[in-house]
Amino acid sequence: MGYGKYSYEDYEKVVKLWRRGLSKYTISKLTGIPPSTIYNWVTGRSKPPKSRWRPPEKPDPTFTYILGVLLGDATVTTGGKYKYKIKLKAWDREFVEGFGRYLSTILNKKYRKPMRTEETLYIVEYYSKAFYDWFKNTSLNDLKDYVEHCRECKKAFLRGLFDSEGSHSANKAIYFYNTDRELIDYTCKLLSEFGIIFKGPYITIKAGDKIRAPKKKWTKSEYITAKKDLWTIQISGRYARKFLREIGFSIRRKQLGLKKKFFE
Repeated sequence: MGYGKYSYEDYEKVVKLWRRGLSKYTISKLTGIPPSTIYNWVTGRSKPPKSRWRPPEKPDPTFTYILGVLLGDATVTTGGKYKYKIKLKAWDREFVEGFGRYLSTILNKKYRKPMRTEETLYIVEYYSKAFYDWFKNTSLNDLKDYVEHCRECKKAFLRGLFDSEGSHSANKAIYFYNTDRELIDYTCKLLSEFGIIFKGPYITIKAGDKIRAPKKKWTKSEYITAKKDLWTIQISGRYARKFLREIGFSIRRKQLGLKKKFFE
């Protein structure tokens, strides 16, 4: 087990045993912590932080909404030592603001206002190695324990997904897009639990297809090659209205079915 797996309480326990005269090998047998880690702790070379983020024991809709966005538009990346970043960059300011407020609560950090980029996008960033370690070692199956905690947690997770990867066309149809087939299938399962009937999933873009490059992305060509199949779920008619009533978007223009240019 590497760095990030042990708490400050583990460190304090090891130090107490060391001061009692036990060897690092004996302490390792008692605690299950590798001798090399114990040596670094007792010699002052390293130690776990006093306050370390942990996933909530009792999930709530705030946490599952964050999970939905993280599986959509948000990213969790590392840029080297001490740079473990959770970032959301999007067109809608209220989306980025809401994500930032929820994430600051989850991480117990001061709220950061979104910044405007040169691409006229909004961006918010937080840093947490503990969160990075947890999220990168967590599968979709692991996340289901949080999502399926209660009905409201499921709603919030779906809302986070659709805020990120969904669209709404003037009260006629709602679409959800993603390249991860496992996530698509799980989204279908959750929608079915709410009695929402949908069309799909079906492929709208195949891997290898040439697609127009987004304007915000600098490329030498007008077109780029899709690396993966893009799967789509379509919700229409009264089931689209049911989705809007029971789950909905937190982004007003999406909830109203308006295009961005008509909402600015």
